[in-house]
Amino acid sequence: MRSLAASLRVLGLALSMLALPGVARAVPMPLDGTWITLDEFMDEGDFFSGAWEWSSPVAVVFDITDYLVVTDVFEVYDGGVLVLTTPVLPNWDVLGGGPFDSPYTSDPDVAWATPEFSKGSIIFAPGNHSITIRDIGIPPLDDGDFGDGTVAFRASPVPEPTGLLLLGSALTGLVLRRRQTRR
Repeated sequence: MRSLAASLRVLGLALSMLALPGVARAVPMPLDGTWITLDEFMDEGDFFSGAWEWSSPVAVVFDITDYLVVTDVFEVYDGGVLVLTTPVLPNWDVLGGGPFDSPYTSDPDVAWATPEFSKGSIIFAPGNHSITIRDIGIPPLDDGDFGDGTVAFRASPVPEPTGLLLLGSALTGLVLRRRQTRR
C-alpha cells in the first residue's frame, strides 16, 4: 500500500511539472516566414507554451514582435540560453487611449511595421535550435496586469551567398540587356 501511495505521489509530481510554464513541449518551427501567433493567459515573467525547434543547413533569421495590445516585451532563449531581448517601449496608457485603441492590430505584419510595438530579429547559425519565449512585460491595467501575453514570431532561411550571387548576376544581366534594347 505504501509503495502505491509513493508511486501515485511521484506520478502526480511528474504530471504537475508538465503544467509548469517553463516546461515546454517541442513543436516543429516552419522555416517559411509564416507568422506563428500565441495569445495566452499568463503573468509577467511566464514562458509561452511550447519550445519551437528546427534544424537547418543554412542560417535562419528569426523575427519576433508584440501584436494586439502594445507593451509586451520578450526574451528569446535558444536551448535555455538568452539570445535576444526586445526593447521596452511606452505602455498603451502612455500613448493615450485604451488598450484596444490604435496602434492595436491583429495583423503581425502591421505590428512588425509599427514602431510602437516591441520587436527584434536575430540570425541563427546553421544547425539545431530550440526556442522558448518569455513575456517579461505585459500591459498594465488599473487593477494590475492585463493577464494576457501575445507574441508573433517567424523564421526564414537566410539566402546563401551563392544564391545571392546568382540573383545579383541575373539582375545585372537584365539591366544590361534593357540598356542595349534602348540604344
